[in-house]
Amino acid sequence: MRITRTICWTVTVLSMMCIHAGCGGLHRNQPSNDAGEGRLGATATFTIRWPRTRLIPPGTNRIVIYVTHQQARTVFAYVKDRAPSAAEERISVPIPYGQGITFSADAVQIDTEKYTKVQRLPLDHPDLRAGTKLGSGHDGMPHDVSYNSTVTATIEIQEAGMPDAGTTRVDLRVNQIVSDYFPLVLVLDLIRDQNGNPITNLNKLNFEVLEDGVPALITDVRVISQTATSLSICLVLDRSGSMSGQPNADLEQAASTFVNLMQPGDYGAVINFSSFWSIDLSQDFTQDKSALLAAINGRQASGSTALYSAVWLGLDITSQRQGGKAIIAMTDGGDNDSDKSLQQVIDRATLTGIPIFTVGLGGSGFYEYPLQHMADETGGLYFFAPSSSQLEAIYRSISLQLQNAVQISFISPDPQPRGRERTVTVRFRYGQFSGEVQHRYTY
Repeated sequence: MRITRTICWTVTVLSMMCIHAGCGGLHRNQPSNDAGEGRLGATATFTIRWPRTRLIPPGTNRIVIYVTHQQARTVFAYVKDRAPSAAEERISVPIPYGQGITFSADAVQIDTEKYTKVQRLPLDHPDLRAGTKLGSGHDGMPHDVSYNSTVTATIEIQEAGMPDAGTTRVDLRVNQIVSDYFPLVLVLDLIRDQNGNPITNLNKLNFEVLEDGVPALITDVRVISQTATSLSICLVLDRSGSMSGQPNADLEQAASTFVNLMQPGDYGAVINFSSFWSIDLSQDFTQDKSALLAAINGRQASGSTALYSAVWLGLDITSQRQGGKAIIAMTDGGDNDSDKSLQQVIDRATLTGIPIFTVGLGGSGFYEYPLQHMADETGGLYFFAPSSSQLEAIYRSISLQLQNAVQISFISPDPQPRGRERTVTVRFRYGQFSGEVQHRYTY
């Protein structure tokens, strides 16, 4: 994908002598026990460099920096205005310590200079929305920041992503909404071109998010493989009698490939199924790839097909996970031995916010509608394999889709938990392509 303008920001995170301003906090060698609450224990020093060519419109430009400690449900926002003649500038801000700290930043054009010194603003402050965004970017990967540690990162500020000349269609599907870190809410989007390839050169300028019709503050946009969000994927594998022989061997190879492609920090689980009484949670969620591979390989194929009951079990264990979640269900025939219906499965997946990716193997196609419908209604994708030799390519494709889902992080405009259903609207513009999708979550 094409990037039209780049501004490099070099970020260095230095240790803080104290947790609170004025050194009224804990001793510098004695970190607090509640780092999960977003305590400040380090300092980020940003060296800001603008390009030599005057690509940025003239006028005062505001720098907005977001520091996110996702596990602590904490986002810090800092602003500073700069004169257009300044070639380089340093900004130092306090940041939290802990695992998975991320940085993102915006460059904004405003009419008048207001913040001559860096200032932290509450996330509902109107000045975080003021002006016209010139560009946006993030640091690349999350950092594990120790108390009194030093971390270095680089942010590239870019214009809105633009499509290649060969792009003829853009499909956006909300895969799921993660509210585990509320009021920080994560929207995971599957954004694909006409060939089903993930589109990843997107940033805040490509999106607008509303919750119940109220504009939300977007703090970060990046692909999920660059986030602090772990994925929990449950593989539901058909071992019915019609899978015996080469199909079963090919399925084991495909599922093993998927496990080997899992990123550090991701979790997997394996359910093997055939008849209703043969549904087996062979491996609960774990990061141990050897255990997952052992649960996949060397299994016999026999019996009937209790697909819906097996997926139901997958929903049961996956709903207990935090972060990004998905089920990948594979079958070579229609369900004929479940105690659950297709609609019951869809209803529960919708209620728990878990997308179901489905894979149909061979057959006359009479069972394709349930698999397609299950995926469409839950935020997943459906894949058809005419022969078992294509299963490995499909599982590779699903892995690519999950790792390249675009995560939009926003602050809920209604940050008080109320136990009610909320409607999130995601609007996107990608060159000549634009659209709007909606998804619901309850908090």
